[in-house]
Amino acid sequence: MIYLLKGDDYRAKEAKIDALKKEILVHPDAPRFDFDHFNAEKLPPAELKKALVAVPAVNPRRLVFIRNIQKAVEQNQRILLEFAQSEPDHCVVIGDISAPSQKGFLTKLSKIGRKLEFDAGRKTVVWDVTNQIEARNTKEAVRLLCVMISEGNHPLQIMGGLVWFWGRMKNKVPAGRFQQGLRELQAADLNIKRSRLAPDHAVQILVTKLCLLAA
Repeated sequence: MIYLLKGDDYRAKEAKIDALKKEILVHPDAPRFDFDHFNAEKLPPAELKKALVAVPAVNPRRLVFIRNIQKAVEQNQRILLEFAQSEPDHCVVIGDISAPSQKGFLTKLSKIGRKLEFDAGRKTVVWDVTNQIEARNTKEAVRLLCVMISEGNHPLQIMGGLVWFWGRMKNKVPAGRFQQGLRELQAADLNIKRSRLAPDHAVQILVTKLCLLAA
């Protein structure tokens, strides 16, 4: 089974991802032994193939989550299509479409698997920005940040959400990058509070740097 999650309601999308993880990874040790989390932008085909063919260790099924699936290279596209067409029982794939894409392989995948739409129709919130930071979509993260500011959110309010988000990234990024992110957060906070930079400019720089560190 493969799920494709598309749309800009990032909060609802993340809630669905969490729900699917709880539904699929039923064994207490499954998140450690039977779960893989990739970013398609820098995913080696051999590593993807290994994750898809691996036998579950402790859970009935493995779960492979792929952020930015629309950025999959051609070889990974073929691997994913072959996986979906074989309809395996041992593994489930969740693909997050984090930006609009016209790639034909996504159309083919959606016909084989299950496509879930998450359209916003609401105000932008800081979690929309942090989801794009985690996906390393700098352009979209900064765009959403500017939307938030234009809707009346002060950069210091946004900073609170960014600090919380980066704390959650501690086990997802190398220690050196995590510490650098903490330093960037502190620098941005000081730049805003001491008027070293315009608040909106300071937080835009911060978001750009966090995108680079969220590898």
